[in-house]
Amino acid sequence: LRLVQGIQYQTYQEAAIALGLFQDICEATYAIEEAIASYSRPSQLRFLFAYLLLDFPSPAIQIWDQFHSAMSADFDLHYEQQEAQSRTLQSISRILRGNGATLKQYGLPEPAIIERELNIELDAFASQREELLARSHRSYDAFNADQRHVFDTIYSAIPEGGCFFIDGKAGRGKTFLVQALCDRIRGEGQLVCITGSTALSVTLYDRGRTAHSMFGIPVRENSTELISSIRLTSPRAELLYHASFILWEELPMANKAAVECADELLRNITNDKHPFGNKTFIGIGDFRQVAPVTPATTAPAAVFDSSIRSSSLWPHFQILRLTTPIRTASDPLYSDWLDKVGGGIPPHNTEVALDHLGEVDSLQEAVDFLFPDETTMNLSQSVLRSFLSPFNMQVDEFNDLMLKQLPGNEGYYP
Repeated sequence: LRLVQGIQYQTYQEAAIALGLFQDICEATYAIEEAIASYSRPSQLRFLFAYLLLDFPSPAIQIWDQFHSAMSADFDLHYEQQEAQSRTLQSISRILRGNGATLKQYGLPEPAIIERELNIELDAFASQREELLARSHRSYDAFNADQRHVFDTIYSAIPEGGCFFIDGKAGRGKTFLVQALCDRIRGEGQLVCITGSTALSVTLYDRGRTAHSMFGIPVRENSTELISSIRLTSPRAELLYHASFILWEELPMANKAAVECADELLRNITNDKHPFGNKTFIGIGDFRQVAPVTPATTAPAAVFDSSIRSSSLWPHFQILRLTTPIRTASDPLYSDWLDKVGGGIPPHNTEVALDHLGEVDSLQEAVDFLFPDETTMNLSQSVLRSFLSPFNMQVDEFNDLMLKQLPGNEGYYP
């Protein structure tokens, strides 16, 4: 369609002009000339230009070449010519995106400048790119077969987009795998957006934020339909538009309404009706752990109805499973027991048998077991051990015993 008399044109509009389909291309130019004669502000000219493109078959490149100086006059007062034109294109791009269109669609050049929020995100890793790539390759070399398969599947899909869910029980190496993916993509200079269902879940990654913050999801109870507060012309929308990879940690904890809100936002930002705007969207988690919160009810049907698994989006996810224990690999009996408890494998008792776990009769025995003398003198080993108790009083007693056991003089610093 873009081939006219043996010449391949860049856009359909240029081809249409060559074919003579625009018999009177002056309609758009007359409109802008009239606006200039009426002393319209540059911002008004940009608005008019964008809507001429949206509503009428106007030759975008010709009009841009003819009137870009008038449309960028306000930016010319503060910036050099090239940056002023880039900011003009950026302003027009926002108007088009707010109406489901893009500059590329009309053959217009992309602006050379980028939004501040996007710039901050890219600059955060610009000086670390070689280190990130090297770390990613080291992690890849350490992967087991499951992890390598998941990494290769997702990484190869990034140019085309798609939805993936990494399903793995605790201790299967999900975080290690995803961190390597993020390192690889950031090391290549691409943008990664990391979110999570809770603030705690995103502390595992650099520059993570909650899904409610990232996607502008309203915090409401008993809502089956949520609308994002993010404007399509905002810097946050620009950030999401340029993201190569979006990660949602602890996805099974999220209410499906929140996930569907993010999906709708991304479709609108990208003007793409595929799930999540055809971005590479990765969910991570374990459905055996914390389920979505359902106020005033714990009925299984209500919990399932609020889960992402009951959403129309779920069939679009490719499920990638990590099955090999890593954290508990040295204790297969304990690992198997954890899997059975998490999987609800019979017998279904209200009490979980802990017969295979060791017991101590006093706090002193706990101290001696956790921190024998050879461990106390080895700091790298000591930091890998801890004492957990539901009672602060027991923690204080344990700490007192530990202080008495440590060599050296005790000091008090008020």
